Amino acid sequence: MIDANRTEAGKPTCPKCGSGNVVIGGKSGPHFGSVRCRDCGQSCWLPKPENEKKRRRSSLGLARKYSRGFCDLCQRTPAELPHPEVLEGHHVKEVVDGGTDDRSNVWVVCSSCHALIHHQRTYLGHYR
Repeated sequence: MIDANRTEAGKPTCPKCGSGNVVIGGKSGPHFGSVRCRDCGQSCWLPKPENEKKRRRSSLGLARKYSRGFCDLCQRTPAELPHPEVLEGHHVKEVVDGGTDDRSNVWVVCSSCHALIHHQRTYLGHYR
C-alpha cells in the first residue's frame, strides 16, 4: 500500500484518482490509519501527522541515486520486474528514528521486497 496525499487543509485525498471522498479506517502499526477511496476503491495508508514533516527524499529518487541496476534482495533488474513494480530506496534505520539518506543506510529494493521488509518490520518485529 502507498500513502495518501493530503490537501492544504490536511484532509486526505486518494493517490490514484485525487478524490477527497475517502474513508479513514482503523489505526495499524506505525501508520495513523488506513484510507479507502469511495470513488475508485484504492486503499492506502495515512501516515502519522508528526512523521510527515520528517520525511525527506522520495524512495524513487534514492533508488535512482544508489541503484546498481538490480534489487539488493531478489537481484531482479528493472526489466525483469512486472508492471507497476519499480526499484525503490529503503531506509534500514528509518528517517523518523534518525536514519540518514547515506548509501550505508539505504537499500535499493523492488516494490515487492520493499513491501515484504515493511511487513516483517511492522507485524513480525524483525529488523529492529
